[in-house]
Amino acid sequence: MKLNKILVVGGGIGGCATALALQQKGFTVEVFEKSPSLQEVGAGLSLWPNATQVLRLLGLGESVEALAGPMVEGGIYTSKGQRLAGNSVKIFSEYYDDPMIVVHRAELLHALVTALGSGVVRTDAACDGFTQDSEGVTLRLQNGEEVRGDLLIGADGIHSVVRKGLGLPTQIRYAGYTAWRGVMELSASGLKPEEDFWGFYLGGGKQVGITGLSEGRVYWFATENTQAGGKSGPDGHKADVLRLYKDWPEAVLRIIEATPEEAVLRNDIIDRKPIKRWSEGRVVLLGDAAHATTPNMGQGACMALEDALVLAQLLAHHTELPAALSAYESQRVPRANKIIMQSWWTGKLFQLSNPFLCWVRNQFLLRAPIEKRVKQLDWLIGKDFSNVG
Repeated sequence: MKLNKILVVGGGIGGCATALALQQKGFTVEVFEKSPSLQEVGAGLSLWPNATQVLRLLGLGESVEALAGPMVEGGIYTSKGQRLAGNSVKIFSEYYDDPMIVVHRAELLHALVTALGSGVVRTDAACDGFTQDSEGVTLRLQNGEEVRGDLLIGADGIHSVVRKGLGLPTQIRYAGYTAWRGVMELSASGLKPEEDFWGFYLGGGKQVGITGLSEGRVYWFATENTQAGGKSGPDGHKADVLRLYKDWPEAVLRIIEATPEEAVLRNDIIDRKPIKRWSEGRVVLLGDAAHATTPNMGQGACMALEDALVLAQLLAHHTELPAALSAYESQRVPRANKIIMQSWWTGKLFQLSNPFLCWVRNQFLLRAPIEKRVKQLDWLIGKDFSNVG
């Protein structure tokens, strides 16, 4: 199989990681990004050991770890501040060679783009569709340009144009809750890094997460069970969050209060139901375009990084394109679909509003050993990606 040129639609983390993995296997790649510039929204991103393993195999392990926030002790708390469980982050290091870290999304994307080098990613190049035949695939851009290649990879997110072009389901599934996210300077809150406030807080139909980023920054999120499509009140997003969480622990309120209004984002939590097919002919999906998931297991970007490495390895290993794409689907579809469903139901557990069920959930967390919880995730974070050909 000779692939002279591979086209990637989408210049986010998944698309750029795929281009880098393919480039390292000797393929010629061009990435098409619809935005005028390469950027990610201002939010934190958890990278579990399965993802940091992929980054290490791509040669970016040390550089990305240098972008990570400090590894701090933390826990899971009630909305009143009662500690239910310890944080499992440090325990990962006892079981796995690769760490669990949190980085800023924009900084991870920058690291990937830098590794790719200039001339690989085209910005302001929105996909308008594609056609394919036995000899190749033609990508149509919204500016009227057509680009010919041997393989088209749709890494263009949950609203994927490539997915729609394949005739695959495009319905969005609302999870029943919305989320606010922000990045702020810890020093602005008056809190100290060594204080015991890091982690997750669970309440009735609400949750808050607080984690450290590099350079003294903090990433936080807050959720609420509500109708889809809600808008901010007259005083903005931050005022809404402070009102909703006015009775929660002081550390939560101080972090939100110290966040600039323009740094607070609001998004409904959505995903797509699992599907069994991600490719047709010379076109294949990757990342959120194939398996958009809720964020409850922290695996959205992690799975896109896995996809990138596995697809590149299989394209380099197989002599025929259909065999490579078939192997890609057989390896990736069951795993991704399992994560979609587990993340969906984990979100339902975290967003419980019934007081008795919240108490049952909290009692379980109070009594479950951290080591047991980590071992239960071994199927997810312990997979070896060093050679999947």
